[in-house]
Amino acid sequence: MKYSILAFFFLALFCNFGCSNQEEVIETTEKTDVEIKEAAEGWVTGTVTSDYTNEGCGFLIQLDVTDASLGLIHPSVLEKKFQKNGMRVKLKFQRTRMPQPDECNKGILVILNAIEKM
Repeated sequence: MKYSILAFFFLALFCNFGCSNQEEVIETTEKTDVEIKEAAEGWVTGTVTSDYTNEGCGFLIQLDVTDASLGLIHPSVLEKKFQKNGMRVKLKFQRTRMPQPDECNKGILVILNAIEKM
């Protein structure tokens, strides 16, 4: 009898730990699905930076991408409310054929189609 009570206790203990871990996995998967959906719709994330203002660039956006050629973008127009160093943003953009401004040769010049604060 003593062994069956002990076995029941350990079984309940292991079940409790297993169930709580499963909830965390489901929550993580749901977040990933949202991120995948946004990426498929053309959304990317990044951080507004003023690190290049003394080089004549104004505010640029450092993208959270692994492709180094797209790491830094130069929006042709960035609304005043997004001109805050370190602000996390979610955006859609397209490359433009407009020439880079003479005073700034950093990043790729783009047109923002949509931008939101994160």
